[in-house]
Amino acid sequence: MVDRSDKPEFLLRYAECLQSIGDCTKASRLFLRYDALMLADTTQPEGRVDRRGLYQAQACANGIPAQTNVVLTNASFNSDRLDFSPIPVEGGLLFVSNRPNEQKTYRKRVDAWTNEDFNDLWFVPIDNSGGWGEPEPFSGRLNSRLHEGPATFNGGKDVIYFTRNLIYKGKQAKDKNGTTSLGIFTARLVDGTWTNLQPFPFNNENKIYCHPTLSADGRYLYFASDRPGGFGGLDIWVSEFKNGRWAKPTNLGAEVNTAGNENFPFVHSDGTLYFASNGWGGAGGIDIFRSQAVLFPDSIAWTAAQNLGKPFNSSADDFSFSANADYTAGYFTSNREGGRGQDDIYLFKTPEGLKPLPPPVIIESNLFVFDQATNDRIPGAVVTVSTTKPGQAGNGQDQVVALRPVEGSPNMYYLTTTSLGGGTDNGGQGNSFTTDENGQVGFQMLPNQTYYFTAKKDGYQIAESQFSTLGMMQSQKVEHGIPMTALPKPNCTAIKATVVNGTYNKQPMPGAKVAVFNRCTGERLELLTDAFGRVDLCVSCKCDYDVMAEKDGFAPATRFLAYAKDCPKENENVELSLTISDKTAPSGLTPGKFRDETIKEGAVVELVNVFYDYDQSTIRPDASLDLDRLAALMQRYPDMEIEMFSHTDCRGSNTYNQTLSQARAQSVVNYLVSKGVSPNRLTARGYGETRLRNGCRDNVNCSEADHQFNRRTEFLVK
Repeated sequence: MVDRSDKPEFLLRYAECLQSIGDCTKASRLFLRYDALMLADTTQPEGRVDRRGLYQAQACANGIPAQTNVVLTNASFNSDRLDFSPIPVEGGLLFVSNRPNEQKTYRKRVDAWTNEDFNDLWFVPIDNSGGWGEPEPFSGRLNSRLHEGPATFNGGKDVIYFTRNLIYKGKQAKDKNGTTSLGIFTARLVDGTWTNLQPFPFNNENKIYCHPTLSADGRYLYFASDRPGGFGGLDIWVSEFKNGRWAKPTNLGAEVNTAGNENFPFVHSDGTLYFASNGWGGAGGIDIFRSQAVLFPDSIAWTAAQNLGKPFNSSADDFSFSANADYTAGYFTSNREGGRGQDDIYLFKTPEGLKPLPPPVIIESNLFVFDQATNDRIPGAVVTVSTTKPGQAGNGQDQVVALRPVEGSPNMYYLTTTSLGGGTDNGGQGNSFTTDENGQVGFQMLPNQTYYFTAKKDGYQIAESQFSTLGMMQSQKVEHGIPMTALPKPNCTAIKATVVNGTYNKQPMPGAKVAVFNRCTGERLELLTDAFGRVDLCVSCKCDYDVMAEKDGFAPATRFLAYAKDCPKENENVELSLTISDKTAPSGLTPGKFRDETIKEGAVVELVNVFYDYDQSTIRPDASLDLDRLAALMQRYPDMEIEMFSHTDCRGSNTYNQTLSQARAQSVVNYLVSKGVSPNRLTARGYGETRLRNGCRDNVNCSEADHQFNRRTEFLVK
């Protein structure tokens, strides 16, 4: 029996069927079983657990809201086929239908999935009395031999964005299974003719991009897609038009998207987002939901999705909502009983407009840090606030990956690791605050979130805490304290030793060996530097010490510490600078200054610690830390895509170097894939010796360090 199955998908589908026929009691029981299985599934990422079962059970128990004084009319132009996604245009409505299109001049074809005609864009005129005319195909230039789908127009109605199967210059683009996916295309109206057909720059034959809708100002394009980095199925994404092009899309987040499908977005002129979902719990099938944007000083969040209610939603599929400025009239699509065909377009009218969304719930937090032993507040503590567990990026430590740009080199970065909560880096991990003189910071939170806090302060152990706003459905003020434990005062002198790469811009060198020799006792202590190139030492005074650092491929460095007669009064910072083993630095290098900065699209990032031996494509062992950082960065930004570049020195033929550099770039891609990064997010490209950074060209005598300077790996943030 399906209801006794331990397969979650079977339970969910069966429960949905029961809900659609009105058996909510049994459906709720199965929905909750599904939810329990999902909560027990440890493979689901933090913050993206599938809660569809819980939401559907709650909807069964509580019902959905109702809009009052709403009159629905089934549009007279509906056919016995699919008719959906209407949007007003001058003189009528544009909509989508798979009714027979007699204007098509090529051989009649049918959709292999449905055995019916393909969807086309149609236009139906409205006469002066408000009656509907006879529908006709919208444009022979836009309707192709395959599917066209939902569309949107700019404010001037002379640019259209619409869904269609991926056809470029008459040729279908197919994925590895031979399927032609959906993409977004745009065209411009010139002298009454739609022309200049162009694809959305992020279309991909292996992913779906569909259902575009523009914000009132034309600045933001919202759409549905299953591109990487989503919550499951189709999600709602947005792309901003800036600097003359569409920026990389951003996912609207967990307040809008679920493990199910979110699609058919519509952005009202007041900024409210309407969309269809089968993941939030409703009357059955697909329901229409809405959400409001909440503007914070440096970010945008969305309120939790709210069911639009009856009579818009039913036990069938309801989607493609749109409305006029005051919400007194509009349209939506449904396949509910009593219609004319498979999907029908409905007109709604309500003299009072729709019930407005309640004001967004903002939870004002007063966060304070205190000494656990004395209860004294701790000023100057750095607190990082995040919706992701510390260390979840994959390194298992309290660190975050960041990009540091090179001073004076625009859009050029180095990959590095920074301490969680240290400095201003957000890096997708969270925001950092410093407690005031009363040991406090304040910030705003949204409901139904879990917030993770990490507090750091010299002389204290790193403290972690969390706070959940689950169930807080009203704006309120809360307090949350983070206790910290003081470290015991050492009976020795603290020394911070940092090992840096003296050849390449003083970058910290993780994994370097540091040996400390006590000249009084002969004792020798060996340590490895951490991800910041540091080791913390504690030595007794009245002795002298030798501190030596070494790493494969570099000349060792030594410092003498004369503490026998004069012990430092404060912590001493010791820097040991390693250079490439021939002690010859590449030409043109000067130490750089760095500052924290978030990732920027189009940035070119050099992996400064990824080296290759001459004539080899194998990654050297000392590259693994940088590549592990890159893997962590990719996990932190799940929608980030990169193009890996590799370069050789000038030695060898051009053809051989091209092949070698391609192999080197591919070896990095293979390493990242082995760390769990999807290959669909990675591209390898070798440039051979075409992009040398110094004068070491053919027939020029150069040191090994100069040649090493040209043997490098970079990546482009796409």
